[in-house]
Amino acid sequence: MSNMTATDFDKLSGITNGTQAAGKCVVADANGNTGISKITELHIGASGGETQVTATAAQINNAIKVYLNVSMPDISTAKSVWVVSPIAGTFTKLYSIINGTIATADCAITTEIGGTPVTNGGLTIAYDGSAAGDVDSATPTAANTVSAGNALEIISDGASENAVDATFTLEITPS
Repeated sequence: MSNMTATDFDKLSGITNGTQAAGKCVVADANGNTGISKITELHIGASGGETQVTATAAQINNAIKVYLNVSMPDISTAKSVWVVSPIAGTFTKLYSIINGTIATADCAITTEIGGTPVTNGGLTIAYDGSAAGDVDSATPTAANTVSAGNALEIISDGASENAVDATFTLEITPS
């Protein structure tokens, strides 16, 4: 302590644990929290082998997605299947893949959250040229907010023919 200057003492005086202030020392609170940190560069890794994080906060936040899969047996019969969202977020993409060839008419798929239709949340599985492994997709644009525990419904109009199963993947972006 004998080597501390008045400037050093100023850095220690008036600090609040867990709260950062310009020109002051940072001391974690009882939970180990140091509050919001504003830094110019972030490097992760062991000394000498660290990697600089160059992604923006928005890129990091948008990289996290949850994917839910649900199968629908025989899309050529009018029916619904449901899947529960384990998180709150936004329903951002719907994919389908069929396991065979449908005939006679296209199969229209729509989606609902808690009984409310999702805007642009539907897709058409075309019968013309259909084959096992065909993928279709939709990008919902409104009425697509989900809460943890919400039921998401996928609805087939049953207009096509042939008993063909489909698997649906729903992308949820956490809020």
